[in-house]
This record gives sequence, structure tokens and C-alpha cells, in this order.
Amino acid sequence: MTDDINEYIDDAYEFEDENLEEPVTEIKRENLPYAAQRWAKDCLNVSHGNDIPAEISFFVLLGQVVKDFIRIPNGTNTEDTRIHFCWIQTSGTGKSTIWNFLKPITDGVNERINAFEGTTQGAITIEEEGRTMTVPKYDIFSITEYTDAALIGYYEKVEDVDGMPSPSIRHAGALEGSGLAHWDEFESSGIFAQTTHKQNAVVYLQTFMNTLEGENWIIKKKLKEGDVMECRCERSVFATTYVPKHLKDVIAEKGVLQRMLCYVRAVPSADQDKMRRMQLSRAGKREDNSIPSAIHADTIFTIYKKVKEQFIANGSNPFNTVKYSRYWAGALELEYDRMLNRSADCPPYVRETAENFMTRMLKILQKLSVLCCIASPPTINGGEEHYIVGPKHVRQAYKLTQQCYNTLVDWLELSLKGGGVPLAQQKKELIWAKVIKGMETDAEGYVLKSALTSEVLKTKVVGKSQAYTYFNKVKHLFDIDRNRLKLKQAKGFGK
Repeated sequence: MTDDINEYIDDAYEFEDENLEEPVTEIKRENLPYAAQRWAKDCLNVSHGNDIPAEISFFVLLGQVVKDFIRIPNGTNTEDTRIHFCWIQTSGTGKSTIWNFLKPITDGVNERINAFEGTTQGAITIEEEGRTMTVPKYDIFSITEYTDAALIGYYEKVEDVDGMPSPSIRHAGALEGSGLAHWDEFESSGIFAQTTHKQNAVVYLQTFMNTLEGENWIIKKKLKEGDVMECRCERSVFATTYVPKHLKDVIAEKGVLQRMLCYVRAVPSADQDKMRRMQLSRAGKREDNSIPSAIHADTIFTIYKKVKEQFIANGSNPFNTVKYSRYWAGALELEYDRMLNRSADCPPYVRETAENFMTRMLKILQKLSVLCCIASPPTINGGEEHYIVGPKHVRQAYKLTQQCYNTLVDWLELSLKGGGVPLAQQKKELIWAKVIKGMETDAEGYVLKSALTSEVLKTKVVGKSQAYTYFNKVKHLFDIDRNRLKLKQAKGFGK
């Protein structure tokens, strides 16, 4: 694994710095904004060796609280500032410890925002600068076991009074609102191992992770009573899990993880041994484990207020809150080239799988660079000139996306080459899922197994004598109804 966040390729940066008349050609290293550095330092005091997740956790919370004030344009597309993070790592190596650090800070930020906005008791509707705005209450979604109704809400039928029909009472689900959506056991969310009562989890996650510009992020479900339930979930995901079974299949075929910033790390046995020995050395000793939650909550809340002031000062238009240097796009392209270089020499299937994440990763790079800009100390001190996103912020952000992309590629190479399964065999196994995505289905989304087998044989990747063997190795990817089958959560595959 690549653990040094300052490791840079030999290619130099070539761009014109807006503060200089002459072009600058050099390799530059940029530290994260001081607020993020201080956060990570305190976090690493309790979760050793997890530098990248510690730093990302800062931006997950920051991106959530400023989401109403900033929109990031990209041609005809628009992104909000939310970062959805999935941390996949060996059990017992500090994942829950980072949440124990993040939760009290998040609670403090939620309390400060709700008190400031008057949403302590729930969402309110206000008139501001000629616009009607609904200000949601901030809280944490952190539920392991749930039903559809618990997640997105339901309508309660009320008995008629004096023969007059009474309106149904709407009950909001736990996902509705703002704040973090936390999964400490993401493997049980329905993403990796689908269960009957969580069969819609993939669809719900994909929906609310869509950009907040427009209405594609609103979860809508037609209820059997006739009502349509709308769940307005504006949350950011912070999810952790051990490396689950069939992770390769989920990464390759489902579209949820591609929408997230994923950090995948199988901690080596030697590192686990060091962690255990460190814990043993502390046996019988009492240490101060207090977290400076108030300091970090105050920092995030201060940025929240300053960004909101900037938003209002610019006509309450989220597209005008920050501005972009004319060198910003060029800096993003340089980092894209470096990302391509990382996977250029990988085996074809590893490269194809990793590059499925690249489009989303580049969008996350843009979001993180905006967040690095607003998190810089001058922003807290005030001044409109500091809300300009430039190459420096791209270089700061790339430290995080680079490491996440590197760990993904590293893990794919190890798992596909060193996991006892030859790369050619992996291709033969997953050709079934790849082929079915291009086939016409019936009204229920199924295809005949015989028809799929016929199409797979046409690819010549699998021979007729091998078809039964290799299908048995991937049949867990399908819902099977006698002679028909379809990919599980078909809407999420291959996006």
C-alpha cells in the first residue's frame, strides 16, 4: 500500500500562478488547511495510523454543513459540497475509534447550528432575501437495523370524523433531514449482502447521494395505501466496514461505492501486531482520553457562519458564494493525468475496474478543493477575496483523493493477482454480469438463463464446457426465478 501522502510522481507541475507574471514549473507540496491538520492530529491521538480517514472525516462534516450555500458548476452539471465516505479496513484497526472522535464534535456542531437557525425542535420555513427556504434540523442518522418505513417514513391513516374524510398524518423517516448518516457496520446495510427487509437500501443510497441541485436526490416511494412518500435526505454518509466477502463483485458491478470516496486497506499482520502490543503496553494504566470536541465544533460552526454570510452577501445564490481561479481547471487536469498514470501499467481488468471510479473521484476532487478553500484561516477571519478556489486548493485536496485511488488500485491488484484467483478466471466469472447489462429484459427485469448463457458463449471468454462451472461461481450476483434471472439491485449495477 502507498502510505506516504507526500509521495509525488516525477512529472512537474506546469501552470501560471495568478500571483506571478512568469509561469511556474515545479513540484509543489501543499499541507491541508490548518483546521484540518489540527483535527487530524487530535484524531490520531486516539486512532493510530489512520491518517487519511482522520483527515477525510473533517471534510465529510464540513461539506455537510455548507451544502446549502455552495453549488459547484461544471458545464451543464452541478455538484453540491457533500462528501460520502466509505472506509473499508481490517477489523479492530481503529475505525470505530475515529467515529468516537467524530460523533461528539458532530453533536456539538448540530447543537450550534440548530440553536443559531432556530431548528432545535425541527425544520422551519423562513423568508430570506425574497426566497422561501426550509431550514432542516441537523442530527445524526445511526441505525443498524431498520425497515423501509423507518428509513423514509410513512403515512398514518386517520379515522374519519362525522363522516368527513381526515387527511393522513405524515411521519418522516430517520433518513430525512440534514447531518451525517453513519453506518458502523456498512456490510449489513444491504450493499454487500442483500436481505429482504433491506432490499431497497441500494436505491435509497444512490438517490440521496445525487446532487442536491434539482430533485433527483429526493427519495420517492408509492405506498400501497395510495400516497406517495417523499423523503428529503440531504445527509452525508460516513460508513465503515471490514473487508467483506464478495467485495470485488460489489466494486465491479454495483454503482454505490463509485459515488463515494472509498478508502480500502487490508492492514498487514505486522501492523496489527504493533497495534496489539501497543494496547498491551497500556494495560493497567489510566490515560486521559478527552477529546477537544468544543474547539473543533466551534471551528466548523465559525466556518458555517462565515460561508452563510458570504452566501447572503452574494444574493443568496449558491453559485456565487465562491469564485474559481482561471487556473483551477488546468490544475484539476494535471491531477487527472497523475491518476491515469497510477493505473496505466495495471492489468486490463484492474485498470478498467479502477477507472470506473475515476469520474466520481474527479468530482470529489473538485468538492474537496472548494472545501480546502473555505477552510483556510483567512476565510474564518473574513474577506471576500479569500473565497477563490485555485491550484493550491486542488493540490491540497489531491493528497486525499490520490491516497484513496491508490489504495483502491493496490487492493484490486493484490486481490485479483495474489488472492489465489488468476486474472483470467476473474474475467470468466464476471462476464455473466457484464453481458446481462446489455440484454433486453422482461417487464420484471428478468432474462432467460438460456438466453444469457447463449450470449456469454458468443463472447468466447467462456467455453461451452465451462459455462456451468463459472456460472455457479457468480450466481450469488443474481436473483433467480426458476429459468429466469436478473442482477441483484439491477439499477445500481455498472453505473
